[in-house]
Amino acid sequence: MIARERADGPGFPVGIPEVNRPYRARVYANVDGEIQIGCPVTNAVFVDWYKDGVPVTESGDIRIKSSGEFDLIIREVKDEDAGVYSCKAVNGNGPHPWLNFTLHVLGKCHIGGAGEETARDMAGIFS
Repeated sequence: MIARERADGPGFPVGIPEVNRPYRARVYANVDGEIQIGCPVTNAVFVDWYKDGVPVTESGDIRIKSSGEFDLIIREVKDEDAGVYSCKAVNGNGPHPWLNFTLHVLGKCHIGGAGEETARDMAGIFS
């Protein structure tokens, strides 16, 4: 099943989908952590998500929120989750913006002999 969610609010969108704010094209997540990527568009009835050009399917670790920014949520992030995620806003009224986000997965590393530290402790460096 393609990860597609509808937003059938009381006011069905009449304009074309549009990007409603700046967004980060590069996002970072820690191994075993959680990442939430928003698709910042207005006037969308639903959003389709893709990873490396292939439709994203929902699973126990992947969810799509149908309200707000149609967030893609990945729990228990794994190295293989890294890649280019795209959201496509759809409402049938015109061109549909595609937004791309490159997810970098940060693994565990050793820092200056201080013992094993997780990327979570260093996440502020990469934001």
